[in-house]
Amino acid sequence: MRFLIGCPENGSLKEIICNIGTDSSRKDSLQTFYIANYVSEGSKNKIDRWHSLKKDASRMIITRNHGVIQLIRRKNISKKDDERQVEYDISEFEMLDFINDDNLLNDKILEPLFIKSKKRTKLVDEFICIAPLDENETKFLVGTKSGLIHILALNSTYTSISKVVTHEVKAPLEFVQLYDNDSSNSKNHVFAIGGEENLIKLYQLNEDLQTLSKIWEAKNVKNDRLDMRIPVWPISLKFLNPCENIKQKDQTNYQFVTITRYSHLGIYQTQHGKKPLHYIDLLPNREPLTSLELVDDDVNKLTPLGNLRSSDITNFNFTTTDTKNQVLKYTNSGRLIGKFGKADIVGASNYIHIIPNKNLLIQVGLDRYLRVFDVNSLKTLIKVYVGSKSNFVELIDENDIMLPDPASKDSNKKSKNDSTKRTSEAIYEEEEDPEFLWEQLERETKKAKKSK
Repeated sequence: MRFLIGCPENGSLKEIICNIGTDSSRKDSLQTFYIANYVSEGSKNKIDRWHSLKKDASRMIITRNHGVIQLIRRKNISKKDDERQVEYDISEFEMLDFINDDNLLNDKILEPLFIKSKKRTKLVDEFICIAPLDENETKFLVGTKSGLIHILALNSTYTSISKVVTHEVKAPLEFVQLYDNDSSNSKNHVFAIGGEENLIKLYQLNEDLQTLSKIWEAKNVKNDRLDMRIPVWPISLKFLNPCENIKQKDQTNYQFVTITRYSHLGIYQTQHGKKPLHYIDLLPNREPLTSLELVDDDVNKLTPLGNLRSSDITNFNFTTTDTKNQVLKYTNSGRLIGKFGKADIVGASNYIHIIPNKNLLIQVGLDRYLRVFDVNSLKTLIKVYVGSKSNFVELIDENDIMLPDPASKDSNKKSKNDSTKRTSEAIYEEEEDPEFLWEQLERETKKAKKSK
């Protein structure tokens, strides 16, 4: 398997090549084949997000937190590992084009919001989303924490990138989630936003990409039993397919689930109203949650952007993380199924992602390990020490490296040691024979009597 990992400490991409069963924390386990850093530009120019094109896997769009968007070409180069007698591909990166615009990020929008924020650290603008708008991947939507929605364009040969237009929505944002469940409805693009004291809103971007309009806005839930206001802080959102039993055709028809900072699971139907259909407490003391990933199965598959191709809001599972060390799997009713990693994970998770249709969950966190879990069994498949903090991971090759047969590799050694092995086996069998043991004991007894 090959992974690309974003490392904010040195602003680089790190490539890791390993097989299932690798555990770099144990010397007696299978170890990593290859680890290397690329496109390093320092911590002040760290990579926020990137997108690898499906139409041309050699192209990547990288967003950096100093306000630069880069178009990169990644080539595969064959590498021979003489020590392990294997051969595999590694990456080589080349800059094709970039956008350096002072208006891509805007910290000034976040400055007045920080006064009211419950976050302890200063709000700094960053890229939080990059998603394709068409099947040919020539138009992209890029969202920032400050509420800027940029539309980017690639040329037909994927060699240049440019900014088309910028829209602005209410800040601050924790997520910008594009709806990609219905590929046939490509004229207009719908996406959801939300953040701290920023209720979930649905926006529609017209086909010309020049007009952005709000089509739906949520309302907060009613006060709790002590008549205290429930704070608003959606952290992440994923769409499901539209409701099949449509009540009013003239109204918007979207279904989605969200996780809040205060450990609530919200299930919404726009046909039902502006308040959630269900609002479930997941953790008893409202410990903060930080992510949301839906789980696919044999029937309901995930879209490339992590949405679920199912209209049944009563039958889905999801994973989330807290600010301690837990990676949790729940049912749609809020019942805990299990915990990934259990006591092995030290510190909070910075990023989790479920690979669509692969039943694999990728996790990186403060303990600087990359882990891959089986979504169904919760079993750890890979554990690799990255060596630095990580904030984003992509699986670029799911295949394991074929290792040489140990028998053929050591055939010469085996022929030389065959006689020795047979001799040792004969001695072992002889020593295990009861008659031989009694005879040896009698000889030792006679020697002891003579010595007296």
